[in-house]
Amino acid sequence: MSQVDNIINSNLEMIATIKKELKNRQFEQAAQLFIDNNLSFEEFIKVEDLNDEDFVQLASKLIEKSL
Repeated sequence: MSQVDNIINSNLEMIATIKKELKNRQFEQAAQLFIDNNLSFEEFIKVEDLNDEDFVQLASKLIEKSL
């Protein structure tokens, strides 16, 4: 497996973990995982199944943590 494949798989695993945190309404932890793993906005968009309220909650936590 190439280094690129490893990074992609790692990011997909992290997104799955983030989805689990979001399902448990753990927005703070989910946002911290994004930051700790240097995930981009493109990865943020890949977190599907978020209703509008959850999307805004996660986005606001990411903004708070990035300031």
